[in-house]
Amino acid sequence: MVLFQQSAAASSNSLEYSRRLSEHQCLKQPLPAVLAVNRPRSQSPSDSAKRDLSYADLTREGYLLYDTQHYRAALSHFDRAIDCRPNGELALHGRGLAYAQLGHYRAALSNFQRALGLNADDPQLWYNHAMALAHLEQHRAAIQSFDRATRLDPSNHHAWYNRARSLRACCCYHGALENLNRTLSLKADCHYAWSYRGIILAAMTRYHEAIASFNESLRINERDLNAWCGKAHAALNLNDIDSAIRCLYQALRINPTGYQRIVCSRREFDSVRLDHRFVDLIAGLG
Repeated sequence: MVLFQQSAAASSNSLEYSRRLSEHQCLKQPLPAVLAVNRPRSQSPSDSAKRDLSYADLTREGYLLYDTQHYRAALSHFDRAIDCRPNGELALHGRGLAYAQLGHYRAALSNFQRALGLNADDPQLWYNHAMALAHLEQHRAAIQSFDRATRLDPSNHHAWYNRARSLRACCCYHGALENLNRTLSLKADCHYAWSYRGIILAAMTRYHEAIASFNESLRINERDLNAWCGKAHAALNLNDIDSAIRCLYQALRINPTGYQRIVCSRREFDSVRLDHRFVDLIAGLG
């Protein structure tokens, strides 16, 4: 699942990236080598032009490093790019992304805010701003930023999905369900949205609908641990112990570590884990 996103303008492999750099007056094409050698010294590029070119190169290299998950190296390049051009929106955005991937969400938020001060029309910037706020558990503020992101780009299913997560954190279950439905209208094969929809429906005690949503998730991805555990939870609330046993068995079979993290920490599953039928089933796993 995608958490933070590069804007189209910041993709190191896109034509849009070069166009945006040019618009920011920071991409100066160097003269061909033969001309540069023969050019009189008095016509050397100005310090400003050199800084512009350095900014473009450093920013581009920063995104290349980011794309290959070398986040600390990317951060260093973005720092140097911003030294060249303190109001460089693309470098500020990139530095925020690098900080976010390193888990420094306050620093990420600060950089996203600075970038938004320079370009408030970039939906990915608003999305990443919202994600940083959500990671800092500032969910009401995150919802407002997700609002800006979805107004600017209603087709970003990640924004609708993560807005639903922040709404759930604020106990706004109906709103969360509406956002998940919007997510799935944009990307019907988004298995984790189906799974999270099931979790929301179960929280609303709509257990049969929750199971149907979990089933849809598992149809798309049969290894969705959250769907198996969520379906087991809903089945328990419908007193369908046999179904709960089958679901937890599948969860343990596909992801023993995740099973331990989710199931063994929740007392609601104790009755299933101690049931002799479940014990007999897992004995065969060795």
